[in-house]
Amino acid sequence: MGRVSSLIVGLLLASCGAIKPLPAGHPIAAPTPQTPTQTPPEGGPQGEPLPQLENTFAHDDRQFVTSTAYPWSAVGRLNTGCTATLIDARLVVTAAHCVFDPDGRYLVHHFTFSPNMIRGQAAVSVPATYVWYGTRTPLRTAGNDYVGDWAILLLARDLGAFGSIPTRDVTPRAGDVVTLTGYSADADSGLTATAHVDCHIQVGTLGGQITHDCDMTRGASGGPIWSYAWGETPTIVALNSSEQREGGEISLKVGAYDGSHPNGAVPASQFFGALKWLVDHY
Repeated sequence: MGRVSSLIVGLLLASCGAIKPLPAGHPIAAPTPQTPTQTPPEGGPQGEPLPQLENTFAHDDRQFVTSTAYPWSAVGRLNTGCTATLIDARLVVTAAHCVFDPDGRYLVHHFTFSPNMIRGQAAVSVPATYVWYGTRTPLRTAGNDYVGDWAILLLARDLGAFGSIPTRDVTPRAGDVVTLTGYSADADSGLTATAHVDCHIQVGTLGGQITHDCDMTRGASGGPIWSYAWGETPTIVALNSSEQREGGEISLKVGAYDGSHPNGAVPASQFFGALKWLVDHY
């Protein structure tokens, strides 16, 4: 894993009680034999057990996602209020700041994922048993705290029936046409996803992240940014993460995009190595 392994720490999510580390090498108690052990196979990220607002530009181009068809079926809502996406039958990707606060404290001890939630209803809500992340202090300072704002969670059961969206080891370029899907809090109170189809990657960076002009508000953090550049199947190329709003707590409604208040995203190249290793082993 090289550089990636130095950035990733695995976490076992305890469903209740205090967070107590297990001795290295102990298996994780779980109801299925598929759950990983505390010490992953050689070469992978080492495990450690443990129990936002965005901007819209000019016309708001978001549409409600009420379809249960793929790829919308693979996008869901976390109980932290963020967005996550199935990238394998038991793996979802989201933003690290949906798991931690800026000081590295866990937001909750029990994470659940509800795929394809529409009007607050989902066919299933599945707990996560393990999570890997790029930083414990997301969005606190420029650098790894921004480009490391990703997390991959291992679910307690297989959700292959909902489909998964492939990810490619790329850093999107300015001008690329993309789609962002997320559970924005201002749309049906964040209980139905919205999508901005055919928005764009922009010139410039935000804390080291790439920038984009896709419309959304708080709750779309962790949402997939995908492209159809490689065919008819969407491919995740980035992860929605941050925005420039002058230090305020309210998303901005601004005129035509001019780069002064960009939205930021983590390129898929930042977490692809970890994802590939996890898919190969879990």
